[in-house]
Amino acid sequence: GAIKKVTRLATQIVGIIEDLNEVLENEQSYFDERSEEWQCGEKGDEFQDRLYALEEFKDALDNAVYDINDTIEG
Repeated sequence: GAIKKVTRLATQIVGIIEDLNEVLENEQSYFDERSEEWQCGEKGDEFQDRLYALEEFKDALDNAVYDINDTIEG
């Protein structure tokens, strides 16, 4: 029924969260390897803005999965 489908979707979202964690780690490493000049410049600022947006997206998915699992498991 509906609960099984939602549980399956939540599991898929957990996989997406894991993929986002990997992307975030790789992007952070990329940022850390750039020069201080690059990091403090316009490109570094834009890069950090994108990283922040990705982190927010991941956290929103994480919270949504937590909330739905909490509701289903009651």
